[in-house]
Amino acid sequence: MGHNHDDHDHEHYYDDSILHDNQYVFLKHYINMLQTCEVGLQYILSDFKKGNKDIQMLKDCIVAIKAIQDANFLAWNLMKKINQTAFESIRSFDKVMPYIEEIDEVDEKDLILSYEILEKGLLPEYLQWSSTVRNNLKQYTTK
Repeated sequence: MGHNHDDHDHEHYYDDSILHDNQYVFLKHYINMLQTCEVGLQYILSDFKKGNKDIQMLKDCIVAIKAIQDANFLAWNLMKKINQTAFESIRSFDKVMPYIEEIDEVDEKDLILSYEILEKGLLPEYLQWSSTVRNNLKQYTTK
C-alpha cells in the first residue's frame, strides 16, 4: 500500500530541475488564470466604454490579479532551475504592480481615472506580460 523508493529513486524523486506531474497541472491552471484575467480586463474596459460605470467588476479583477501575484511565486520557483527565460518573464510581473497600486489608491468616485489607468497602463502592461509568460511556458502546458 505504501509508496516505496529504492536508493536510486531518492535523487530523482526530489530533483527540482525537472517538472513533476502535479507541477504540469499547476502550470496549466496558472496559464488559464492569466488568460481569464486578460479576458476580464478587456471585457471590463469594453463594458465601461459602452456606458457601464460599475467599479465592482474592476475591483474583482484587481483581486484576481493579486492572486496571480501569489501564484507567480510558485511558478517562478518551479522555473528557477528549469527555464531561465520563463523564470525572468514571470518575475517581470513587477511592471504590472504599479498600475494595480495606482488603481487601488484612486478614490472610488473617480471612475474615469480608474478606467484611464486600466486602458493606458494596466491592460497593455498586463497583456504584454501575460503573453510573454504564456509563450515561455507553452512547452510545459501542451503536454
